[in-house]
Amino acid sequence: MTGVAAVSRYIEGEIGYFRDRGRPVVHCVTLFDPTSDPALTGVPRHNLRGTAGAAFADAFAPRPGEIVLEKRADSAFFGTTLWEQLIDFGVDQITIVGLETHTSVLASALDATARGLRVSVPDTCVMAGDPLLHESALRLLQASCWIHAYPDAT
Repeated sequence: MTGVAAVSRYIEGEIGYFRDRGRPVVHCVTLFDPTSDPALTGVPRHNLRGTAGAAFADAFAPRPGEIVLEKRADSAFFGTTLWEQLIDFGVDQITIVGLETHTSVLASALDATARGLRVSVPDTCVMAGDPLLHESALRLLQASCWIHAYPDAT
């Protein structure tokens, strides 16, 4: 995949599928404090709280009633209430979409699998800036999750 534009329509479609059926949609976003976050030591500055780079794209912006969890680590489970939220919803299967395949998607999927959840990762709904890292992460995910493709993905 070549960029966010290449996956946007698929992510929008996947989120729409869950919204149309009244299923829970949880948004997880990595946010850092631009002035004092030790997690940014030695890491290119990104997802800085209050900047355009940390905002959701309009097509998949959270709607009223949808949960937004802020995270500071790759896994959406680490340091958040995601696990508790999923238990409250009675969820035993999740679908993960978003960026980046080799960091947030991979870490969250493996954490979910370790908690006994069934995990689906549509390959057209994830991407990474580095195609090799993206493909490598998909191969790792195939060992523990359900990776599926949309037939019309080109």
